[in-house]
Amino acid sequence: LSAVALPAMPSGGQVVFTIDGTAPMAATTLSNSASVAAPSGTNDPTPGNNSAGPVNTTVDAGLDLAVTGTLTTA
Repeated sequence: LSAVALPAMPSGGQVVFTIDGTAPMAATTLSNSASVAAPSGTNDPTPGNNSAGPVNTTVDAGLDLAVTGTLTTA
């Protein structure tokens, strides 16, 4: 997800994005960062708080499970 334009937001407002996905089967580390930029002509009194992250999450290897059965008759 990148370059999403938002409509005008009141001072102190917030926006929440939820992103769902599938992690890889192999163990790995996923990294997430976010940043915003004020539109031209806008005064941002605190530009130092316009980014967050990275947030790193360790993902363990997935489990691939299969079940088989055998029927034995007398």
